[in-house]
Amino acid sequence: NQRHVGALLDDYGSDKEMPYLHLGIRYGGWKPKDGSEELVAGFGELFVVKNRLPESFSELKATPLVTEEEVEGLVGPVQNSMDSCVEAGKLAKDLGGIGCCDCCHDFGCNCGRKFPHLTGLNYLWLTPTLFSSLCRLGHEVSGGVVKAVTADARSQPSRRWRDQIEI
Repeated sequence: NQRHVGALLDDYGSDKEMPYLHLGIRYGGWKPKDGSEELVAGFGELFVVKNRLPESFSELKATPLVTEEEVEGLVGPVQNSMDSCVEAGKLAKDLGGIGCCDCCHDFGCNCGRKFPHLTGLNYLWLTPTLFSSLCRLGHEVSGGVVKAVTADARSQPSRRWRDQIEI
């Protein structure tokens, strides 16, 4: 199913639930201007994952700090414990990007662009809760692209686009 790249980008931009964009790339495979023999085509793939908050995550709570056990997969994320100053029940989308510690989110310094759409400067000083929430969002929204990239080599469902290209 071939589509113009502009249409794919428009779809990805407007559909915030789309976790990633998958583009097939064809390198070469056309006749040079000098009339010499046609070049052999090469193929590649590009997976784009953006740092954005899907609507289905709009009620995501600010989360407690990421633990070593969670990163190792020994335990799931802890939902009921907050080891920081952030008030219980605060939504992740309300976390501001300018702050020096978690208490800033509740006591008047919760300014700047909000989670996860921070400015580049804001990434220089992430509060622990903001960092944990970004990590967990990345983990949740990247599952589909990880499966697509690591698909079984025999079935390769993510590579069917190649069958649509005439060489």
